[in-house]
Amino acid sequence: MSPNNATPKKTAASAPVESPPKDLRSHHKARVEQEDLKSISLQSLTYCCYGEYVEVIVSTGDKQKQFMVHKQLLTSHSLFFQKALSGTWVEAKERKVKLPEDDHDTFDVYVNLLYSDQITVGPPSSTDPNVAGGDELETLVNLYVLAGKLQDVKTKNKTPVAILASSKEVRSDKRTYVPGHSVITKVYAGTASESLLRRLIVDLWTTDGTGQYL
Repeated sequence: MSPNNATPKKTAASAPVESPPKDLRSHHKARVEQEDLKSISLQSLTYCCYGEYVEVIVSTGDKQKQFMVHKQLLTSHSLFFQKALSGTWVEAKERKVKLPEDDHDTFDVYVNLLYSDQITVGPPSSTDPNVAGGDELETLVNLYVLAGKLQDVKTKNKTPVAILASSKEVRSDKRTYVPGHSVITKVYAGTASESLLRRLIVDLWTTDGTGQYL
């Protein structure tokens, strides 16, 4: 993505904007921490206080990944898991839930959130600030869509705050980035018309978007 004063060059995930006011940049409570994601391990000491585990199998084929997550955490956050793991459902008897249509990287972020109460994304695929900003925003949008599917209201409400903070973060090129075309497409494909996230995207482009990309 080119700076605002250069010939526009569109990229898929984000678009540059001018630096935001200092008060917006100080939104440290919603800051998204970047660190290497580690798969949840049975040996983790944080697992000892939540009772029995549930096996969650995400995606299919070569992309399939298994997660062992405490039932209490899943059911206390997600109405989807609460229903699936109760009564006479097969999932409840086997303590196994399959999510074949979902992305395991996004579910990894979700599981980390359940245990830490923080949204943590992996390192960007490039040092290019445009790519870095786009990767982060795309991960957060994927998390929002997943939270909606799982009927996790707390996570769904928390994610737009993180998206706002990410879009206000000044990157290494001294610019901030709003969601680009690929991210916006995911938002509109995965949310309802009255979605809070849709309104946020519109607001971000209205207030911060570079005119030549509108």
